[in-house]
Amino acid sequence: MYYNTIERFGCRYMGLSDACYGYKIPCPADIKLGTISYYSGDSESRVKVHKAKPTGIASSLGFRFLGATVYDRKNETLHKYDKVWGLSFTLETVVQQTSVYFDNKTKVRRDVIPSIL
Repeated sequence: MYYNTIERFGCRYMGLSDACYGYKIPCPADIKLGTISYYSGDSESRVKVHKAKPTGIASSLGFRFLGATVYDRKNETLHKYDKVWGLSFTLETVVQQTSVYFDNKTKVRRDVIPSIL
């Protein structure tokens, strides 16, 4: 995924490869890891803005889904889930809601879990 650092217009960026390349029906997920969304060197005002944003379960579990695309193999349809879905996770529903991403309606895709971790 990460392949290098790119510098453009005086700014440094992280270069990423296309994680969906080569898949017939890519099903990407945007998963944020960590309990905070700001850097230690950020200004006080930036930290305040980030602390005011809703984080759902991220503050207690250390991750959250910001969105996902899921292929329903049985019905041959794609389902898109957005950040509203990700923010709706609770400690009581996280296992069930996370399993939506790994269940393609014919089997639970345990084989993809290592590529996410």
